[in-house]
Amino acid sequence: MSSATDERVALHEDESSVLVHGAALAPRPSFDVTARLGSGRLTTVDVRFGRLPPGFELDAETRLVAPSAPDGLDDERVYSVGGPDSLTEYGVALTRVFEDVDGPILVELDSLTALLQHATLNAVFRFVHVLSGRVDREQAVLVASIDPGAHDEQTLATMTQPFDVAVTGEDGAHQIRRR
Repeated sequence: MSSATDERVALHEDESSVLVHGAALAPRPSFDVTARLGSGRLTTVDVRFGRLPPGFELDAETRLVAPSAPDGLDDERVYSVGGPDSLTEYGVALTRVFEDVDGPILVELDSLTALLQHATLNAVFRFVHVLSGRVDREQAVLVASIDPGAHDEQTLATMTQPFDVAVTGEDGAHQIRRR
């Protein structure tokens, strides 16, 4: 395990998935993904399991996978799904994103804590395991978060397994565990 005292965590070329252990409203560290994705234009895929926050906006380089789209936004950047209890629909939507987007992709899962409120631990683990494998094959990067205050140690350990990197800690003093 290593430490990082700044807010930027550099991923290695062979690291395709990161789980951030942090409270829902805590700022997430930023990640330097250039070793894996290069320094060119990056498409972000914002995967949401619940309602979008008020004032949510979608920029030109972002794709959205969510149960609902912002009012007035219904275009090729939005991949609608039935809801967080339908992980298969999320998988199909993400497959479409990988087929539709040319170039490097950063997939950001809103919160595994939110997802675990709608699906079993086993189902969420399988979903993340399959998704992390797909992200690795696509030469993309997956970043997810989980609130350690909302889960027991066994759940946290289980959900950390599919990820190449786990980041814990807060206030710029992060502990980084690499596989």
